[in-house]
Amino acid sequence: MTHELLHYVLSREFENAGLIKKNRETEGLYTHLVPVRLKKYYPKWEWAIEEYIIHTIESEITGSSVALKKVGMETY
Repeated sequence: MTHELLHYVLSREFENAGLIKKNRETEGLYTHLVPVRLKKYYPKWEWAIEEYIIHTIESEITGSSVALKKVGMETY
């Protein structure tokens, strides 16, 4: 639930003109930073960034996101 609420909160931030410009400027990094398997689920650079931010916040809030996903105990 935390994960989905964070999507809602961050979606407004990702509509910010300054952030859109930064995303466009750094889009070339997508090839180097995002694993191929994730590109299937996150074909856009901003989607991948948003997911990384959400997982980081979620981990801070719940203490579980990253650890559970590493061992495959949580589906998303």
